Amino acid sequence: MNRSETLFLKTKDGVRIAAAFHRAARGASGKRILVVAPGFAQHKDTPVFRALSRALTRFGEVLTVDFRGTGQSEGRYTFGAGEYRDLTAALEWARERRRRVALMGLSLGAYHAVRAAEGNPFLEDLLLVSCPTHLNGILATGGPLRQFASILADPRAMRLRFSTKPNLLFRWGWPFHAMPDVGRSALRLRCPAHFLVGEKDGLVIPDLSRRVYEALPGRKTWTVFPKGSHAEILFLQDEKFFLGWVEMALGKRNVFRGRLKRGQ
Repeated sequence: MNRSETLFLKTKDGVRIAAAFHRAARGASGKRILVVAPGFAQHKDTPVFRALSRALTRFGEVLTVDFRGTGQSEGRYTFGAGEYRDLTAALEWARERRRRVALMGLSLGAYHAVRAAEGNPFLEDLLLVSCPTHLNGILATGGPLRQFASILADPRAMRLRFSTKPNLLFRWGWPFHAMPDVGRSALRLRCPAHFLVGEKDGLVIPDLSRRVYEALPGRKTWTVFPKGSHAEILFLQDEKFFLGWVEMALGKRNVFRGRLKRGQ
């Protein structure tokens, strides 16, 4: 059974950040480390992110971050203004340990991941699940209300959502800081970017992720999870499909040909 080790890192603006380090599974390459950025109200020790982190060790070492204001990290959550600095500290730690570094972000964690990846010279791959343009984009499209209505209408969706055990009572900071819309920014990504969206995602509708996809230069892939929901729930809905997408994105298949199909 994969056991994690808790590390503490310091950001450039002086915040002490916690992260869970998982060693690569037996038989997996130890030359890659995958940094994982959870979404809103999630952190490294929620059940779904413990399970996801363990599953991802088949691709190498895994470092799952507690953003400022969440889990064991200090500070307060800024909803997109400063969290990219937390990932920058994690990426720098990973770079010192391994030559191959990839970054996965889920939901608002994907927004933070894009900001951290912009201009990064050594990042090999960027994996974005249910990526929004920013918090305001989610609110403007009625995401929270739409998600609440869909959960009430679908008992299975309700069970899956509550099984992730989100912690809404974490340490919030001021939510109205100025922050860029990554769907409009002239981003300077130097690595391939891979997008996964849920066809039925009501919180971050696929059109929001598509705006980010269209804005990014260079190599990129777009995968739709048929009838899929949101972010980490996609992993719970079909672990085989989710991990197949990760495998594709990390280069074990030719990622720029064809399209991943459900159940592959």
